[in-house]
Amino acid sequence: MSETWTREAIEELVAGAAIFLRDHTSMPLPKPRWLTVSAASATLTPSERVKDWMTLDLETSFFPNQNRDNFGESFGLYSARYNWNVGDRTSITAGTLFDTFDDHETLWNVGLMSQRSTRGSVYMGLRNIQGGPLLSRILTASYSYVMSPKWLSTVSTAYDLGEHQNRGQSVTISRVGADFLVHFGANVDTTRNNYGFGLSIEPRFAPRTGGFGSGGYGTQLGSLLGGSGR
Repeated sequence: MSETWTREAIEELVAGAAIFLRDHTSMPLPKPRWLTVSAASATLTPSERVKDWMTLDLETSFFPNQNRDNFGESFGLYSARYNWNVGDRTSITAGTLFDTFDDHETLWNVGLMSQRSTRGSVYMGLRNIQGGPLLSRILTASYSYVMSPKWLSTVSTAYDLGEHQNRGQSVTISRVGADFLVHFGANVDTTRNNYGFGLSIEPRFAPRTGGFGSGGYGTQLGSLLGGSGR
């Protein structure tokens, strides 16, 4: 399990650009985009009417010292992120992260995100985590609500379909700043008698489209923030 989470953390760290991390190189592949044109509107310019219909991000990593760093495989950390904007307010997201060596980890997720108003959005998805003896399929659901231009709230829950157990609930309050999002959160998992609080700071440098990433993690706050980091 520790190997699975360590490699996922590396993938998330280098996603989105070719970055050298010691002897590890991430290589994003060409990003296919399928565009569509929305209906004519008096409030939209011709360029604003052209929107992404589907996007696909593919990525892999090269390990020069494969025997030391990647169990003898020169390439690894294969990932894909897919978004299908079914409508202006509904998207289907999917992602995967896997390797090709023996007993490799495999993570995938698929979900539906819907924003029925400018103040709220809901997400429901299935996340699969497999690596060695670990096999878990977790159903997740979350709802985010814009309380004011500067504050958002998110509640989420998770249920393990394989073990038929509740995997906890969480509540997060987010402060929206010009350059950063500050998250204050609390979580509870009664099956493990686990309770916690968290504080995180997230930069708003990159676009946020609501995609949930290759490993199955993310947020639907992007749609509520106008779909961009600024």
